[in-house]
Amino acid sequence: MEKLTLMVVLSLLFNFSVYGRENDNYCREFTTLDTNEKVQALVDKILDKQIVKHHSNRHVLNKKLTDCTASQDSKIVIIAFEGTGAYEPHIPPLMNTLLQCAEGKMTKGMADDLYWKITKSIKKRNILKGDYKWSGLEVGIFSELFTLNQGSSVDWYSFPSEEVEILSGIEELKGFSLNQLIRDISRSINSRPLGIQHAKSCLYKYLKSAENLERKPKIVLVSHSSGARSLVKFTEQIKERNIEVDLAYTIDPVIEAHEVIKEILPQKLSEPLRWANYEWQRLLGKNPDYPYSKVWSRRYPKKLYQSTNVLRHINYFQLNDAHGIFESKALKFGILGSKVSKGAENYHIRDKGNKGHGTICYDEKVLSSFTEEIEILLK
Repeated sequence: MEKLTLMVVLSLLFNFSVYGRENDNYCREFTTLDTNEKVQALVDKILDKQIVKHHSNRHVLNKKLTDCTASQDSKIVIIAFEGTGAYEPHIPPLMNTLLQCAEGKMTKGMADDLYWKITKSIKKRNILKGDYKWSGLEVGIFSELFTLNQGSSVDWYSFPSEEVEILSGIEELKGFSLNQLIRDISRSINSRPLGIQHAKSCLYKYLKSAENLERKPKIVLVSHSSGARSLVKFTEQIKERNIEVDLAYTIDPVIEAHEVIKEILPQKLSEPLRWANYEWQRLLGKNPDYPYSKVWSRRYPKKLYQSTNVLRHINYFQLNDAHGIFESKALKFGILGSKVSKGAENYHIRDKGNKGHGTICYDEKVLSSFTEEIEILLK
């Protein structure tokens, strides 16, 4: 009790959020979570306990909101790297706390739209500032964890990916800074993005706390889009401590955002000419494909690969997307996922439509595969 009180006091002093298993008392109020009303009530209770602090830097906010500690129940720790423009610091720690509460109580129907319930509650409280960032991992495999019978044995921590800050939302584009762009690219080239560094600190702290409890949780890494490149760099850097990863799970991998910019920019410059040719071909009675600019699927054996300290790497990718991450027609470009080299298991998810880069995140094959892998690791 004294330890818990001290933790809460320290959290208040340092403006941290109080998230975690100390919230068991109100978790026990819910024996089932089989209606929208019950789920919403629990989400609201967790939000009521949160000490909300805003910060313009999402990396700083991430550290304030994330408590990377294990418990006696911990069996798996998941480190996630979000796709470009997808990371919203408030949501992953809230969902992780909710996961501890919801073990075996939530029906699949409730888990399907859980992400939208959470974002609705957060928006209502005016917690999210600026543009809303949609996360494929949170709406997909993170939500799927709520159907597990041992959900409280899984801890999930999310981090921003390799992306250049100006691609993380329209607000960043409005405040474009060439110096910031240069710093971001420099960090990426030197394999020192802040997201990776904070993820390493989180994992090391978590494993230390698990060791103190005589626990040895399995390590799972997941990513979407450009997060895959961060995942690979992360696995290489944790080799310095001889850490093995039980499972790496990548969804529609893409390399660093600044490399994407280099690929897309020439296509965008030539897009008007391609569009004119497209219209001309149609006038001639032909049926040409629309000339979308795209990040093309390629082999990147030195960038997207299974590291030697990863016991198993599963990768899912699609080749249909034409929508990408921007709504603006002027900025829009398709994103096609790539295969992962050096022993990874690669699976092509077909017929995902022109928004496939996002919809693959909640494809049934992807969700069921991930759940099965986690259930095996929990045994």
